[in-house]
Amino acid sequence: TGLNLRRVDDLSVEIHGDPSTHLGRLIRACWDLGEHPDYQRLRRWAHQFGYGGHITTKSRAFSVTLGFLRHQRTIWRRTEGHPHTWDDEQAERVIYELGYQATGWITTGDALLANTAAALARARHQAGLDALADEHADHHRTAAQPLAA
Repeated sequence: TGLNLRRVDDLSVEIHGDPSTHLGRLIRACWDLGEHPDYQRLRRWAHQFGYGGHITTKSRAFSVTLGFLRHQRTIWRRTEGHPHTWDDEQAERVIYELGYQATGWITTGDALLANTAAALARARHQAGLDALADEHADHHRTAAQPLAA
């Protein structure tokens, strides 16, 4: 993603403040603006593009807070209820309708595909083991031969 999770310093700003990427330009802008005494704190949070809070935290002045959202959800649950809740009769009917359906593949085509995929996976695994064994044998064969005079 290009997101830097660690704070930027004088050395790492050159790496993370890459002007060829959008995120790099944001980091570089925070770093450069932080040279001014009034914006000095931007440097501490340059890796978060100048935002020092948690990513889900919002300002009451500009957005809805998580606490407000939670409060509204609680009100909705208490007033509107859950439309998916059932009475006892409906719940019993659903419970009694649950039951064993089947084991295995639904069609012979599904079984054929699964068994073919498993056989191919086993063959690839064995081919890899054979290739490693051949490579190991070649290495020992060449190491044991004397140098030509």
